[in-house]
Amino acid sequence: MRFLNKIILIESANVRYSEVNVDGNVHFIGTQGVGKSTLLRALLFFYNANQLKLGIPIGKKSFVDFYFPYQNSYIIYEVSRETGAFCVMVFKSQGRVCFRFLDTQYDKKYFIDTDGRIFESWDKIKIAFGKDINYTRKIDRYEDYRNVLYGNSQGLGAEFRKYAMLESKQYQNIPRAIQHVFLNYKVESEFIKDTIIKSLNEDEIKIDLSNYAHHLKDFDTQLNDIRKWTEKAKNGDIIVRKQADQVATISLAIKSLEREKKQLNSELAWQLHVIRKQQPKTAEKLVREEAKKVQQQLKITETEKRFQTKREKITAEINVFVSKLKEAKSKMEQYAEINIAGTIQRVARKTDWDSEKENLSTRKVMLEANFTDIKHKYELQINQLSNQLSAYQNLKQTEENNLHKGLFQFNELLAKEYDKLFEEIKKLHTEQLELAKNAVEEKKVTITQLQIKKAGTKNKRFLETEIETSKANIAEWTEKIRLETAEIKLKTDEGEGVKKQWEIEKDRAEEICANKIAAHNQQVKLLNERIAVIDQKMENSKDSLYGWLNNEYSGWENSIGKIIDEDRILFHTGLSPHKTSTSENSFYGVELDLSEISKSVKTVADYEQDKTALIGQIEAIQKSIVGLSEQLNTDLENLKRKQQPKISKCKDAVRTSQYNIEQGIVKLDEAKVRTTEYTTRAETEKLLAMEMIDAEIEKLSEEKLTADNIVTEIENGIKKQIDNKRKEKEKKSYAEQLNATEASVRIGAEVELKQETTTQQIDEIKANQKKEFDDKGADTVQIAKLDKALFEINAELDFIEKNRDTVADFNKDKRELFDNVENYKNLKANLVRKGKKCLKKLDCSKKKLRL
Repeated sequence: MRFLNKIILIESANVRYSEVNVDGNVHFIGTQGVGKSTLLRALLFFYNANQLKLGIPIGKKSFVDFYFPYQNSYIIYEVSRETGAFCVMVFKSQGRVCFRFLDTQYDKKYFIDTDGRIFESWDKIKIAFGKDINYTRKIDRYEDYRNVLYGNSQGLGAEFRKYAMLESKQYQNIPRAIQHVFLNYKVESEFIKDTIIKSLNEDEIKIDLSNYAHHLKDFDTQLNDIRKWTEKAKNGDIIVRKQADQVATISLAIKSLEREKKQLNSELAWQLHVIRKQQPKTAEKLVREEAKKVQQQLKITETEKRFQTKREKITAEINVFVSKLKEAKSKMEQYAEINIAGTIQRVARKTDWDSEKENLSTRKVMLEANFTDIKHKYELQINQLSNQLSAYQNLKQTEENNLHKGLFQFNELLAKEYDKLFEEIKKLHTEQLELAKNAVEEKKVTITQLQIKKAGTKNKRFLETEIETSKANIAEWTEKIRLETAEIKLKTDEGEGVKKQWEIEKDRAEEICANKIAAHNQQVKLLNERIAVIDQKMENSKDSLYGWLNNEYSGWENSIGKIIDEDRILFHTGLSPHKTSTSENSFYGVELDLSEISKSVKTVADYEQDKTALIGQIEAIQKSIVGLSEQLNTDLENLKRKQQPKISKCKDAVRTSQYNIEQGIVKLDEAKVRTTEYTTRAETEKLLAMEMIDAEIEKLSEEKLTADNIVTEIENGIKKQIDNKRKEKEKKSYAEQLNATEASVRIGAEVELKQETTTQQIDEIKANQKKEFDDKGADTVQIAKLDKALFEINAELDFIEKNRDTVADFNKDKRELFDNVENYKNLKANLVRKGKKCLKKLDCSKKKLRL
């Protein structure tokens, strides 16, 4: 049972803090202004959630302003339920009253800290809850709050179901009835009860009982059937009901299978018609496929030939790079033998040696400054010899220059002659080369178009219609399963609702009948009490004054009987009493005027007549009680006939939905399988289309390669002719160069001989100069050291001069050969991979062509 247990006001309605228990019969008393109406309106708001229907007088503050004046104003309702209490938190947000349902019983620490400060925001309250307490989202609509409270939370979320006090979708009259009670409207308990019952189910069905008269036939047989329907086995199961459920399920399955059988027959007939219609086309297609197979075999042979050609070309290119790498290795070894690194370092120091030579020459001049005459005399001799040597060298240099000039002029004329021959060779093959290049360009354009087509094919969705149809079928069957599941729940809930309604109406009818019977029994009891009183009076009348008067005093009822009644005589004002001792009408010496007394006294016959009437009333009431019982049985039977078909209909609907769900699951699985098949087929077809395009691209690439080979062959032919002419030119140039070199060597030998002779003569002059310097006191030792150093520097400079060309050649080989070794290796590796790729493509092409 669920009921409002407690209401808590926090900074609300001029109340700092207050807890009021409302878990039983509560009576509010107090002087005016203490808050009785305030608390009642807060209670009413819990049930109707309508701030305009709280009975707040016009001119006073609105519900929001009065009950929620601050940001930290709250009203908390604690509701008791079977599984533990929950709370409804009411607060103000953006000027509106909002609600939250809290899955916990009320605790002050959730809203007020240890220092007595009230939490002013939801974030702080949420922190106080911790992780173990659940709460709902904020509800800012009164209608949503009432739907949750009264069990119509469909559409709000499953989290709200556990906070319902009732379970009714037609609850609207309940808060109105509660509102009438709180606002003291004139309402009766019967009205309130009817309102709540009708709110639980307002559907009223009228049944014409004459339509069900045939059910009274064979009543015994039907009763036995009903007993069998309720007989339980030893384990507590009702076997007949299980068998009936199985029969109903199988019946539905048979009907559905019959429908599917007819549908499959139609589909098979259609497929047979389609197959017969397609048979001739299939036979023609078989012939075409056989011819295609032969063509594929030819293509395989051609592909192998193209691969072999391509492989030979790649091998030749690999050999070129292998040769380059071997050449680089050989030259590197040669340079290593002559220590090229040291030579490069020595050549790089030429500027340093020139500067050192200048410094040493200056120092030598300073040492020889005091011996100018001697130095001048010997320098004249040395200069004379040097000048003679220079003149001879110049003569020979002129002769060598003339040789070089003649060689240059010869090479220039030879170059012009052969350049003219080269141009003639190129012009001779220009047209053929242009045609070959145009063919290559055409292949490039076609390959580009195929690549665009390939990109389009890659993005194309194959079997899109079939896949989308299958997905639509999946969605359709999924939705059908969902709807059937919802229908099962709906029909189950509807059946349970009918059962509840049946129970309510049954209980109501039994209660009404029981109340009426109780009232009749009460009447019987009262009548029996009256009869008992009469019987007692009759039994006691023999020994009483009443019996004596009946026996001894004739007409006593008109005399003494009128004053026996104390209530009617003692206080009567119209009796005119006076004393007397002789009057027969006196009573203990008091004469009374009884003419004003209208009392009639019953006789025994009167009592017997009253008793007979009372017994007749009892018999009538007992007959009425029997009629009420019979009417109750009739009403219960009618109620059963009214509700049982609804329950059976709901059960049939549930069985139908369950069978539909089973069939839907099968259809859903079939649709998923078809979707998978279509997806696989689409991928396969896309792959085949891509492979066909790749085959065309590969074919055109090979044709382009062939065209490139033709261009290369033409260019190689041109190059070969030019190379032959160039070799011829180089041979003539080499012969002329050889003659010039021999003449240059001869001139160099003559110059070297002259240099040696002149050097000997200069050495003799320097020896004489040194001797004379020694005789004159010059520092010949230092001068000799300087001469030695200058000689070594000159020797180093001569070495640098001789090896400058070698360093230049090394730098050239480094740029053109050594620095490209890694590139040559990469190109060689790429060609190797290309060869492997070509082999793999050949295998793939063979596989495709064999499919």
